[in-house]
This record gives sequence, structure tokens and C-alpha cells, in this order.
Amino acid sequence: MTIKPRKKYLDISFFLPEKTEAFPIFVSLQTSKNRVRHAARLENAADVTKPVIQWIKQSYDLTR
Repeated sequence: MTIKPRKKYLDISFFLPEKTEAFPIFVSLQTSKNRVRHAARLENAADVTKPVIQWIKQSYDLTR
């Protein structure tokens, strides 16, 4: 997982086993048979929703 703090938003990237195009994801790229890299832009605390938290947990489990 990568976290890039910016002046007005926070960009995060993480891996999931399948492609997801839900907000706030703006890029999905198949990197291997079982991994898709996703990039999400979080502009405020309200963007940290339950799905975002679940994706981060799922990514952690996938990459450890």
C-alpha cells in the first residue's frame, strides 16, 4: 500500500484480488493473475467509508 499526502487530498494505492471501480477509486490496473492495483483519492474524512476500510484490510491480507 502506498500513501501520498498532498496539499488538498490523500492518494492511496493498494492491491485487491478483483477489479473495483467504485468511488473514490480512479485507477484500476491488472498487475498479475490475482492482483489488481487500485488508486483512490480521499479529499475529506467523509471519503473514508466502510468499503474503503474493507479494501485496505483486504489488501493487507492479500499482500502479507
